[in-house]
Order: sequence, then structure tokens, then C-alpha cells
Amino acid sequence: MYNYCSTWICKISIRRRLILFFLLLSIIPVVLLGTIAYQYAKNTMTNKITEYSLQSLVQASIPIDLTIQKYEDLSVQLLIDLEYQTLLKDYFQDGTLDSAPPQMFEDSLAYDANVRGLLVGSVQNTNTYVGAGFGDLDGSYSRLKETPVYQEALEVPGQVRWGLVDNDLVMARVINDLGTGAPLGVFAVIFNGLKLNQMINFGSLTLSDSMSFGNSPYSILVKAEGGILSSPFTEEMGLTIYDLIEGVAISELIENKSNRGFFSDRLRDNDTLVTYYKMASKDWYLLGLAPYDYLYQEIRAIRALIFGFVMLLILVAVFFSYMVSVGISKPLNQVKEAMAQAQKGDLTVNVEINTRDELHDLGNSFNRMTAQIGELLSQTKAAITTVM
Repeated sequence: MYNYCSTWICKISIRRRLILFFLLLSIIPVVLLGTIAYQYAKNTMTNKITEYSLQSLVQASIPIDLTIQKYEDLSVQLLIDLEYQTLLKDYFQDGTLDSAPPQMFEDSLAYDANVRGLLVGSVQNTNTYVGAGFGDLDGSYSRLKETPVYQEALEVPGQVRWGLVDNDLVMARVINDLGTGAPLGVFAVIFNGLKLNQMINFGSLTLSDSMSFGNSPYSILVKAEGGILSSPFTEEMGLTIYDLIEGVAISELIENKSNRGFFSDRLRDNDTLVTYYKMASKDWYLLGLAPYDYLYQEIRAIRALIFGFVMLLILVAVFFSYMVSVGISKPLNQVKEAMAQAQKGDLTVNVEINTRDELHDLGNSFNRMTAQIGELLSQTKAAITTVM
């Protein structure tokens, strides 16, 4: 191996050897240190962002848990409170209703901007309902009956079902008659989708019809089955997480129900950091989605700066190595040409090397050698002449 390398190197001119040496000496350390520094900074940034994102998801889950639990408890109260059920049956059958159920709803809605309305619709007469809330309750009730979550609630009486009405999260649950066990009505809570999104994203993003995913990270709320319940982008509402994320990591997450962590995947043709946290009260996940193009904007600018510095270093190394190689190869070429003339018999040739280093000594040694050889030849010729 040594002989091969030596032979290969010896076939290269000194000038090229010097240029190659200076290039390797200057570039390799910079490239290695730059690569190590970039990867270290990238990993550190990823870990910090992941830690911060997970903390944000945990904090966001707390008010959502409390809000959901509040209205699930209210639905349980309707399931077990005979007085309220009697009032509801009277209204659904005769159209008479005391103030208790609406008052209970209004008390629950007091100072709660997270909910648009509370509704209990009759199972027998689907056009009859009682409720309280903000905005157009008639329109909200009509749209609710057209949603899959309403049908799911009817199919599994007593169980809480979750879905969407427009861009709002809705909870639906069939209230069974305590006396007969037959379905009495469908209790529904329509949560304000905008407020819910602000809880998840801490008010930094609002519902939008235009996608701007690459501009900033955001968080979404996903059901156990993968359905998206809340997102700052209306295009994602009603989709499943499998419609967005391409890889298998999200499927494994949903199937294995891991509590918290992170992974990298593809989202809309972008490499994305996905952090996840499983809510304490439900099999729901808060997912933080952060495109790497956004996360690494600054560090990629540093990488470009390092690349530019390497290019500049290459130019400087080539320039200085060229100057040094010229300073070495030019005197050596003079000696080489002088030796060629001396080989032809011209021993009067001299080399002039105007340096103060070993090359200057080499030139002087060559001049003395040719002078001595010339003098020796002259003496030899004189001796031969005398003998003859």
C-alpha cells in the first residue's frame, strides 16, 4: 500500500502535490468541524423544540379536558335525574316545559365562550328540541341531525359520540328514559371550533381557508380512530390523520396508543417533526406538526455560510499553494535545465536562485559542481597535451 501510494504521488508534479496538500490541510478540518457543528446544532434544536412542543401539548390538554369533562358530567346528570327527564318528556309530548332544563343549560353556559349551544332533541319528534346557547340554534340543530355523529349516537344509546358540525366540535349522547329504558332524546353540545383551536394553539392561529403550512408549526386534535376534531385549517376538518401524514409511524401510534413522544414523517410533501400527547380523559391525541423547513431556516443559513466560507478557503488555499509551488518549482526547473545543458557538455552554465533557503544552496552547489568538473576536464586536457 505504501509503495502504491508513493508511486502514485510521485507521478504528480510538485506544484500539484503542494496544491493538493494545502487544499486537504485547509478544507478537511473545516468540513469536519462544520459538519459536526451543524449536526450537533440540529440535534440540539430538535430536542429543545420537541421538549417545548410536548410541554405545550400537555398544557393545552388541561383546559380541553376540563371543558369536555364538564359537559360529559352534564349529560350524565340528564341520564340519572328523573325530574329533568320528566320535564323533557312533558315538553316533547305536550309542548309544555317549566324553566328547569333551559335554566340548567343557561347556568352551564354562563361565561363559557367555548360552547355555542346545548341541545336536547326528541327522538320521536325529530323537529322538537330544547336548548340554550348563542346564535342560530334552529340552524345548528338542523345541521346536527344531518351529521354522522348524530346517527352514531342513535345507534349506540347512552354512549358519548364525537364529531363535527361545520367547523365546530360536537358531543352527542342519547338520553334513555329511566322508566322504560327507551331513547328519550339526543343531548348535544356544540363547542366553538375557533375557541377550541385557540386553546390548542394558544391563540397563535385562527381558522383559515387558505393553507400556509410551511409558515409556522401548529397543533391539531385527533380522535382515537384518527379523525381530526380540531385544526386551524378548515381544509383539514373532517379528514383523518391518515389523509395528511404519509408514513406508518402515525398508524403505529394510533394502534399502540403510546402516551407521548415524537417522530419524523411526511406531511404535504414536507419533512415534518410530529410530537404527540395522549389526553388523560380520552383516547384523543394532541399532535404538534412542525415542518423542518421552518424549524431549520436559521441553521440552514448557517450551513450556507459555512459552505461559502469553505469555497473562499479553497480559493485562498489554491492561491497560496500556487504561489508556494511556483517559488519551489521555478528554481528546480532552472537547475533541471542547467543539468540538461551540462549533460550536453556545456559546463559553463550557471543557475541564479535569488532566495535564502535550501534552493539557493542547491543552486550554489550545482554551480560549484560544474565549475569543479570544468576545471578538472581542463587539467586533464592539459596533462594529455603535455604527455603527447
